Amino acid sequence: MKNKKKIIKIVENLVSFGTRQGKATLCAGNYIEEFLKTAKVPFRIEKISATIPAVVRATLKVDGKDLPCKSTSFVSGSLKGNNSLTSSLISSKYLIDTPNINFNPQSESISRSNFYFAPSVAVRREDVMRIICARDVLVKIKVRKERYQLPQFLVGNSKTPEIILFTHFDSIGPGAVDNASGTAVCLSLIIRNPLLLKKTLVVLDPHEELSYDTPTYWGKGYRIFEERHSELLNNSRGIIVVDSVGNGHPKLFNEKKILNLSFPVKNLARYSLKIVSVAADINGLMEIYHSDGDVIEKVEERYLLEAVAAVKRLIRDSSRQKIKNSTTSK
Repeated sequence: MKNKKKIIKIVENLVSFGTRQGKATLCAGNYIEEFLKTAKVPFRIEKISATIPAVVRATLKVDGKDLPCKSTSFVSGSLKGNNSLTSSLISSKYLIDTPNINFNPQSESISRSNFYFAPSVAVRREDVMRIICARDVLVKIKVRKERYQLPQFLVGNSKTPEIILFTHFDSIGPGAVDNASGTAVCLSLIIRNPLLLKKTLVVLDPHEELSYDTPTYWGKGYRIFEERHSELLNNSRGIIVVDSVGNGHPKLFNEKKILNLSFPVKNLARYSLKIVSVAADINGLMEIYHSDGDVIEKVEERYLLEAVAAVKRLIRDSSRQKIKNSTTSK
């Protein structure tokens, strides 16, 4: 990739598909497939069976008037009253099957930070007091399960990789930071450094955000890879997860809390000492997290290029078994 500015173009192209769930994920997959074919890099596709919630209807009436909301529910149903209001920054494991109206206190938008196996909707922070003061609150949700066969891309050495690099290209909302940015970084890295693929496997996953796995509904595609290729994970020297970069200088994490969010595989403890999660401004991300505010303007070219360089260094250090000393917890 001679023109370095093309990395931001990858983000723009992925964002153009909108919320990358269901059919839009397939469109994004077609784009990635053509990108890899044009680049003439070795890859193969493994199909993933995905079941996702498709929203038929989500309404919130406060004292008889409609209030903006978006479904955060895997199931249909309704709830009445305002005593179920909660912050969506509380871990979903505590409320996973509790009907609720949720909001992200760090975001001005409708931020679908968490999803629940109970009727639930997300609202704007500015509408919270109106809900609290209301006499009548009614939520109605209708959700339909949709099933898809999605492409998971295995790029490079899929037989004896020393390093396995993961990222996901599905999203909730436009998903410029989360995670068109990580996808762009990995694709750019492949083009700029094709020799890395001799010892590296890059996994581009279509099914990270939403699944009907409970209570950990995210990371389904990574768990499917683990089920199919546990030997590759066991034998690798390093595992790198790139998720939500481009909105600040890249940072490296290997603390348990972050790894549980970025790479929730079944045997995480077995691999934890050799996993690094690459992210950027997490506080900035939470302001736009899973909302319509996660747009291309939140991503900067220079930070994407910094992330490419950081991942390249990690691959080098991991190959030399220095991954533990290369990481910091922020």
